[in-house]
Amino acid sequence: MQNPWGPYRSMIEESVDSCADYAKRLRRSVDGEIPSDRRYVQDKAYALREAAELLIARCCTVERWLHEDASE
Repeated sequence: MQNPWGPYRSMIEESVDSCADYAKRLRRSVDGEIPSDRRYVQDKAYALREAAELLIARCCTVERWLHEDASE
């Protein structure tokens, strides 16, 4: 499979992994696998949102970089 992210793949993978980590923590908490309270869930949800926003920003940045490289 072709790598659509070019040399920036690791940057995108890092952000995806961060989102997945927060989502796993939330799932484990809600399922009762780890001790938590509502505040813990809220904190992790905010962290997930921040990680997702960073992923979106990185995707946009990489897209811009790849278009700039293609136009040169």
